[in-house]
Amino acid sequence: MDIYLSLTQLYLEMARAVFTGIHHPEKKPIDKIRSDDGISPITGIIFLATSATIIYSYLALEAFANYHLYEIWKTSKIAHTAIENLRQKNPKSVENVVPTYDSFYQKYGQCDRFKDLKSTDLMELGKRIKVICETLGIRKIHDVDPKLWQSFKELLEKARHFLIHPIPDPSEFEDMMKTILLEKELGEYVQIAQKIITHFYTETGHNTSEWVDKNTLFIIQGFEYIYKKDSLRGDEK
Repeated sequence: MDIYLSLTQLYLEMARAVFTGIHHPEKKPIDKIRSDDGISPITGIIFLATSATIIYSYLALEAFANYHLYEIWKTSKIAHTAIENLRQKNPKSVENVVPTYDSFYQKYGQCDRFKDLKSTDLMELGKRIKVICETLGIRKIHDVDPKLWQSFKELLEKARHFLIHPIPDPSEFEDMMKTILLEKELGEYVQIAQKIITHFYTETGHNTSEWVDKNTLFIIQGFEYIYKKDSLRGDEK
């Protein structure tokens, strides 16, 4: 059985689906509830929701870039073979021909398996996005929208790296927590992914799919705080 899933859409919808509410069975406002150590449960839940948004926004770009890179990788082999056949028949016919797909092959054609590209400089997502733009013959994001590219490199990529590889150093942890929880809007991370994906639709002359900007498949009703009365401090029982 063949299984086909649009990973880019699923990841992007998940990144947006966490924009929801927090439900709890206690009558008092959730920001008034405190655990034994005095910490509000809402802080942890918001952090996890934001983490999900960051990680799934990044995963959406990973899936999008890898899909297009795979198509380029396959086509580059066909283009290279065709050019070599022409060169054998008539060398002069290809003297001034440097198709972008063959250029890709010259740099990365040594990889017989797609997964081996991760051992090259294409291991970095930013590099993959740039190479895809070059091969498709479209403008690069950092040329068209430097602010968007900076947000990707300095915000989404760094935040995602921190969440996957957290550093226990108090100062670095505190700085990143401030950025994630206080300094940036929850939707800013997914907007970075949306805008980068939209760039490729626009530059290649295609209409943007509806799911790029909003969920069309699913939503999440909310997070339910697991309230345990005996776990609260004495003055809140």
